[in-house]
Amino acid sequence: MERLLRIPEVAERTALSRTTIYELIARGDMPSVAVGGTRTRRIRESDLDAWIRGQAQSPSPAVA
Repeated sequence: MERLLRIPEVAERTALSRTTIYELIARGDMPSVAVGGTRTRRIRESDLDAWIRGQAQSPSPAVA
């Protein structure tokens, strides 16, 4: 089973604030899954790894 990361874990791995991560999720710029209801979000580790790789290849920042 794939590991689901909590928002604080994502913040630590990306050096982004929790607020920024929630904004990225709300805009659809960072994939996430609902766990136990619509308010609790998790991010698949493989999705985060792919997102990080995409940011490294992107010429412009995804965070405004």
